Amino acid sequence: MALKAGRVGVDPKYVDSSGKPIISDVLQNVLHIATVSGNPVDFKNALEGNAQDVKIAIRPVQAGTGTQSPTNKRDISGTDTITITATGGNISKSLGQTVYGGTLDLDSGILTITQIIKTYNEVVNVIGINAHNIINFTVEEQADNTYTYASTVFADILPNQTTVQADTTTEGIFNNPKYVYVRLSTDRGTTKSELDTWLASNPVVACLTLLTPQTVTISPDNLKLIKGNNIISADSNITLYISYVAVGE
Repeated sequence: MALKAGRVGVDPKYVDSSGKPIISDVLQNVLHIATVSGNPVDFKNALEGNAQDVKIAIRPVQAGTGTQSPTNKRDISGTDTITITATGGNISKSLGQTVYGGTLDLDSGILTITQIIKTYNEVVNVIGINAHNIINFTVEEQADNTYTYASTVFADILPNQTTVQADTTTEGIFNNPKYVYVRLSTDRGTTKSELDTWLASNPVVACLTLLTPQTVTISPDNLKLIKGNNIISADSNITLYISYVAVGE
């Protein structure tokens, strides 16, 4: 005997012209997968149990304000432990290393690292001096493509640049897929020896984006949800992406 509209909680909009419920529509609007993102996230229609999928995006953090310079150092920090505060139970997850940028798939334990930190305190090659008295030199040279173009996310004592050497009028840091360049005023030095001395006292710390992300595996975990309203938050440099079984529309 077919269910009729208005009986057993079947909304008339999920009933076909003959009065029979469209089962796929009924099920879709009784139990379905919903997604939320942000930090914090707040949703009120969860089915009790584990979240279906949880991805945690990690961003590097830079202290201070203003343009980076040797007199305005802005330190860069990453994350070695993720703390999630959740209605259904808190999670503290060690990453096994300091991560400056990447994504953790909580359910599989796969950690994808997209950004790394490098410290530069020695010149590789001096390229030359432009018409603006800016000296350009490499601090890293890779045989293969390693970074995305102009990928510097942060540097602590130099601003990021995208200009070519000839057009550069200020101090900064720039990279292409193989090389990382530092541009300084010639007042800092004009020879490799002079620049090495300056870098030894003023090492440049930069966070760069990898062309090919690195992956490691840590222990997986589950985010537990309670029935109904769940509020979930994490550290301020985290964005949460959560899929869960929802009840109702």
